[in-house]
Amino acid sequence: MGDLWSSGRSRPRNRKALDRSRETVTRKEIEKQMGELARQYTETRDPKIKEAISILGRELERMEKLEKQ
Repeated sequence: MGDLWSSGRSRPRNRKALDRSRETVTRKEIEKQMGELARQYTETRDPKIKEAISILGRELERMEKLEKQ
């Protein structure tokens, strides 16, 4: 299973690059990635996976906030 950048894009190294990469990721893709990570976490209890889920959750919250504006 890949991550959000598995489509050939390099992982962003700074905040501006991360902001630009967010523009191309849809809510559905984030939710799908969160589901995959949740399954992995239940098997491994890896704290890195838990942190990745948290990051994606914050991204969804940010998207919701922007939609309400």
